[in-house]
Amino acid sequence: MDSNIKENDNSSGSVGERESSSSSSLDGEMMTDNEEDEIIEASSARFLEEPTETTRQAYWKILIATSSVFASSYCLTNIFPYVGFMVVRFTGNTNEEAGYHAGVLASAFMFSRVLTSVVWGFLADRVGRKPILLIGCSTMVAFQLMLGFAPSFEIAVLSRLCTGFFSGVVGTSKTVASELAAGDATAQSMAMNIVSGAGSLGVILGPAFSGILYDPATQYPNLAIAQIQLFRDFPYLLPNIVSAFFSLASFLGILFLLPETLPNAVPLTTFLCGAKSTSSRYARVDTTEDAEGEGLVRDVELSRMERRESSQSLEANDQDDAVVEIASASANPRENASAELAAAPESGGFYKFLRVTYELWQRKDIRKSCYMYGYYSFISIYSSELFPLWLMAKSEVGGFGFIASTIGGTISASAILLLLFQAFIFRYISEAWKEPLSLLRWSLLLSGAFYLVSPILGLFHWENGHVLLVVLVLYRGAGSILNIVCFTQCNIMTNNSCAIHERATVNGIVMSLGSIFKALGPLCAGFSFAWSVNNGLPFPFDFFFSFILLAAVCAALAFYTYTMPLELNIIRKKSVSTVSTASSASLRSTTSTRGP
Repeated sequence: MDSNIKENDNSSGSVGERESSSSSSLDGEMMTDNEEDEIIEASSARFLEEPTETTRQAYWKILIATSSVFASSYCLTNIFPYVGFMVVRFTGNTNEEAGYHAGVLASAFMFSRVLTSVVWGFLADRVGRKPILLIGCSTMVAFQLMLGFAPSFEIAVLSRLCTGFFSGVVGTSKTVASELAAGDATAQSMAMNIVSGAGSLGVILGPAFSGILYDPATQYPNLAIAQIQLFRDFPYLLPNIVSAFFSLASFLGILFLLPETLPNAVPLTTFLCGAKSTSSRYARVDTTEDAEGEGLVRDVELSRMERRESSQSLEANDQDDAVVEIASASANPRENASAELAAAPESGGFYKFLRVTYELWQRKDIRKSCYMYGYYSFISIYSSELFPLWLMAKSEVGGFGFIASTIGGTISASAILLLLFQAFIFRYISEAWKEPLSLLRWSLLLSGAFYLVSPILGLFHWENGHVLLVVLVLYRGAGSILNIVCFTQCNIMTNNSCAIHERATVNGIVMSLGSIFKALGPLCAGFSFAWSVNNGLPFPFDFFFSFILLAAVCAALAFYTYTMPLELNIIRKKSVSTVSTASSASLRSTTSTRGP
């Protein structure tokens, strides 16, 4: 054993070769990287074996899957243009004071999603991606209508809490998109671009449409719709009906047009009826032979079980730490996390969920990519909440005094710039800039400078309102473009941090962490802006304060990218063994000394 370890330590091969060598030294089984990749591909992505499926067909399926991301983002931001007016109506606050309650209402969605995102990702790895998407879309329909009919501030908050609680669509959609594009680097990049684009489009169109549709009786008194008593009694109903329609359309598209991408997933009807699953990605290990003596478990899976037992024996005997470390690395490869999760007995499901989540979180590349996604989620939602509040504030405190329809129109017009960028420019940037980390770093620096100079617009006295609208549309469009570039790189690095069959759980972790920051974002934006326009203090604590805070966070994240592993720039097509932090750092250091 010692000689094997020494051989591994002195090996001049790649990191993957070291791990393969250490695995074979423990069980005597020589398995090449290609053979292991074939096993992973066959077990976790069998649907990809159809060579007749064209890239165009794959893109259509990706669009269907990511329609739920659009619906979720639309649902999340639909409330932003009128949240201040809703608070004023329900609580009697002034426009300047509305930010305090508005932050609570806007953040309720994310606070509840924090509690369930990892659970939805865990379930998606067991019962399939499709049921989770269908549950999320159907509940968005119900609770958006509940928000529209809300008679009080408390009911409005409750509807947002319920919407977030059942929302597992974003992380699951990212998993489906990456699986549909697996094996094709170009398709993988474009799939993440589509996911980011769908989310950004929802973030833009949600406030745009709702700002136009909010309170039609007051905004459009001469139109026939203003005479409908229902919309007079419930001024927030119409924008939420539109939001519910998008969620329903996504539900129907997923139900009838999207294939299940998880092999051997529990049927949707069985899952909805609450029946226990009898199928999993791998068969449960009750015996290794059937009645005819045929093996029920593949030899490679038995060898991995033997490696786990070997590792446990070594630890029990308290042998040399280096031996235990390498044994553990071989016994717990990345692909086993989701496979063990899927094959776990029902009685240990919750323990398995906690253990798998903990093991994934221990990996530096996953942890760093999750942190970055969470931090940038704060920036994105903060700016989305801040922009309408800034436009709504009076000119005396650096705002523009816009009404909801003008705010919605401004945001809607800026969506055109984003769509043009997505369709004609972004792919060339992605092809020219191969490293997601570097592109993210420069995008964050540009975002920081952009937000820092933004409040200067509030210092001018705009005599021509049309010129002001054009400037604000360009401003919002530029911010949306920077936002989608940053989010796309975050999504790419998240998927690069893990194997394909772990992505549902990892994306669940990402969404849970991101939800924490997205819950804090509106609160911080609402409270900081309300405080800055009411405190009577000079620069930088006047209305500039919220924008300065946003720019500072962008700059801090740009420097944070230097601490992230360079491996996140590379698409991970095969699993990497779980090693201790010390071993992982040592291997990475050894690799870096060899040069690129």
